[in-house]
Amino acid sequence: MQHLVVKKITEILLPFLQIYGFYVLLNGHHSPGGGFAGGAILGASLIIYSLVFGIKEAKDKIPHVLLTIINSIGVLIYILLGIAGVFLGGNILGNGALSLELGLFLESAIGLVVAGVMTSFFYKLVEEE
Repeated sequence: MQHLVVKKITEILLPFLQIYGFYVLLNGHHSPGGGFAGGAILGASLIIYSLVFGIKEAKDKIPHVLLTIINSIGVLIYILLGIAGVFLGGNILGNGALSLELGLFLESAIGLVVAGVMTSFFYKLVEEE
């Protein structure tokens, strides 16, 4: 019975936790938080899902290959923004005229990498047991 209660509570709270993670991630260039904090919240929500419903079910929904793709996309966005900064303003990831618009993409890239790496590390740790 305890597992049923924990699963139901997790089913109810997990979407709100993920929405909050996206909120922190997307508003990080205006307020405290940002890519790292938002990514950590999103990664923690995926780890909570894995702990409550089991690692097998979590890997069925979010396989390790998908996490690798998410990490790669985040790093690629970060690199492309750095290169774009050189061509547009002369600074690599600097605060130029377009910093507010690029800040959202930069924070999103960081959040993707943090969430993906946290979950990947957790998957690897659980596999070794």
